[in-house]
Amino acid sequence: RQRAVLCVMLLRGPQTVAELLTRGERLADFPGLDDVRDTLERLLQREPALVTALPLAPGQREIRYMHLLGGPIDLEALAAASAAAPREPAAGALADRVEQLEAEVAELRAQVEALRQRLDAVGA
Repeated sequence: RQRAVLCVMLLRGPQTVAELLTRGERLADFPGLDDVRDTLERLLQREPALVTALPLAPGQREIRYMHLLGGPIDLEALAAASAAAPREPAAGALADRVEQLEAEVAELRAQVEALRQRLDAVGA
């Protein structure tokens, strides 16, 4: 179970207990969240510790755990990297994009209709 948790962390980065359960169930038998928590606790208590609990970042509801196989982590660099990660566009930006796409579709429909009329005129 410990190897499965570490493997998933290496592949996916910091994760919650529920994420580790879902993603690690193919690698090891985890009957429930308590089994994942127990496995994490064992990894935390090892000397040296193989995982660490990250502090809650703004907007997060659950603690995330990260492996320490590369040595101690720089929490500031990790926070900066997650802040720089692409996020979903704001609702206003999305509405603007939809409006622009709708205008383009209307223009293309008008062009197709004009071509049809020209083809009908040539064929007649």
